[in-house]
Amino acid sequence: MIRIRATEDGTYTVYRDDAILVKGPTRDQADAVAQSLKTTVVN
Repeated sequence: MIRIRATEDGTYTVYRDDAILVKGPTRDQADAVAQSLKTTVVN
């Protein structure tokens, strides 16, 4: 499961299960990362 959590400094952390994937983006950037992780590309 992909989760986004706010941090005390106003940035966000993106998690997959219990693993931190990205730390420090803005909310818009965190949403974009989460969306890209949910998207499967098939060629």
